[in-house]
Amino acid sequence: MNITKVTVAMTVVRPNGPFKSEASMLDWMSLCLNCNTNNAAVVLEKISPPSMAGGGLWRINDAFESVNKLLDASGALDNAELQFAVYVLRLSIARAAGDTARCEAAEKSLQELSPAIAEFDLATFDGWVGAAKALLADKPPGTALDDSAFQGYLVLEQGTLYAIPKHAVEDNKVVTEWGVPVDAYEPDQSIWSDEHKAWEAHDPMTNRDVLLMPKFVKYEKSELTSS
Repeated sequence: MNITKVTVAMTVVRPNGPFKSEASMLDWMSLCLNCNTNNAAVVLEKISPPSMAGGGLWRINDAFESVNKLLDASGALDNAELQFAVYVLRLSIARAAGDTARCEAAEKSLQELSPAIAEFDLATFDGWVGAAKALLADKPPGTALDDSAFQGYLVLEQGTLYAIPKHAVEDNKVVTEWGVPVDAYEPDQSIWSDEHKAWEAHDPMTNRDVLLMPKFVKYEKSELTSS
């Protein structure tokens, strides 16, 4: 018999709310992972996230703060791209530490760097959609926002936000009819979870990152012709 110990990170999204307890969550995971036909058994154990109180992560954070102070004093952070990169790094360290308060503060700072979305509440349907529209509003035609949460793209056409699945984009071309992508759909409030503050069955952090760290791509329209 071979025993292999693997450390993984797992995000569980439940439409009907959180587990009643940590024990019930571990039981559920164990049942899921042991429901197989390959005769493998899985035993779960909780591993606490790294603490900022000591260890390598603390030293990384300390080094970051030192460099950040030097950059700020030198005026280098007046460069928008460098400031953005520094804020992203601060958020990454906070997330690695599992520090909720620091994560929220870092996300807020990152959001404030983008005037277009600074006033939106990204934890609500209206705020998320409004921010996505604002990010695309000043972009030239043929610009899409990469939406890793939905494995697709977001585009703004005639003031309406559309989501396009990646399989509908081939060689950066999108089939359209009257200028609207054929395989696209409008993000609907019925699939937004107010409880999880994100799209249903999606990681809230990934949802926010689509807007906090936007990635834009170019696409071409291929208009359908009537036969």
